[in-house]
Amino acid sequence: MKLRRVHTREFKIALCRRIESKETSRAAAVREHSLAPSMLGRWLEVYRAKGEEGFAEWAPGEIDKDKRIAQLEQALGQAYLDIKILKSALGGSHQGKKGDRSES
Repeated sequence: MKLRRVHTREFKIALCRRIESKETSRAAAVREHSLAPSMLGRWLEVYRAKGEEGFAEWAPGEIDKDKRIAQLEQALGQAYLDIKILKSALGGSHQGKKGDRSES
């Protein structure tokens, strides 16, 4: 299995700048850095549309764990509320059906 490489924000920006300034071509950049042409194309689209701000400040795996836990807890709380609302909208019709393991 091939390992996925993670490219830093700085690498993506520097490479996009080099291509945009005609310092290097897309084909040369792909060969030089062993990149997939489609991936480099996506980076260029982001760079042209949003500039440097288009690239995340963090790479996957570098996000603060406490912050990620808080995000997941918030999403779980929202899902709980959504389920509660849907259950109340259904009324009592979902209770007692065979195979229903949900709590009311």
